[in-house]
Amino acid sequence: MRFAHEQWAAATALVLSLGTADLADDVTTLITYGLETGFDLGSGDQPDGVLLSIIDPADLVDVAVTLPSAPTGLDQVQVFPYVDLGDEGSLVFSLPAITPATPSAALPAIEALVAGASYELRAVAEPSDGDGVGVEGTVAFLRASTLGDSLTFSDWLPRPTGVSAAEGVYQFTPVAGASLHSAQVEDSDGNPVWHVLLLDGRTSFSLPTVTPDPFPTGDATLFVSASVFPDFDPMDFSGDTLGDTVTHSSRTALLLSR
Repeated sequence: MRFAHEQWAAATALVLSLGTADLADDVTTLITYGLETGFDLGSGDQPDGVLLSIIDPADLVDVAVTLPSAPTGLDQVQVFPYVDLGDEGSLVFSLPAITPATPSAALPAIEALVAGASYELRAVAEPSDGDGVGVEGTVAFLRASTLGDSLTFSDWLPRPTGVSAAEGVYQFTPVAGASLHSAQVEDSDGNPVWHVLLLDGRTSFSLPTVTPDPFPTGDATLFVSASVFPDFDPMDFSGDTLGDTVTHSSRTALLLSR
């Protein structure tokens, strides 16, 4: 299974079917992972004969997380462990799922991965009814140097509220404690056409006139996001490293028609 740009990972598991054809009642038990790096893949590349180096099951670490209660309306919660492999890119381990009902999983110890690897765990809360999944939600981040440490996520960051658009003016109510707010407009295919960083604390703005106007003629979606960056200085920051320090983020969506 390909998870990222230049590396592969796969999970070896034992599946107990319980004697029925219904996959929903199957019980999956993780045995270990396989990992191989060093690929230089382009779009659509399908390499053959890939052999994964199997991680010794003894090098898996039982990881348990503590999660805050799900925010109202965002009751689908899952933790996604990402591994930064440096020049090799990143991996996400999504099997088995880490959720409030199953808050633990076995993950490869950092020393069992490539040199210099590090973990970032992202707890994601989003709607469970499918309306807004992948669109609205809130995320909490933990960066773990040792997986055996206690991994406790702090409270969720609330979403921006009061998002509105009228006569070319976009406004919202900011999130208390957020370091930075931003706004993005996407077309009906999910392509971003505008992205605005609000560095001066304003909570309403208008888009500048651009020729040709990139704003879509049909439906579009306005996203307003809030993020927390410790020690963030709006007068002195680097976009290349800002994402490495984020502790919380959230966003609200508003459907626009034009």
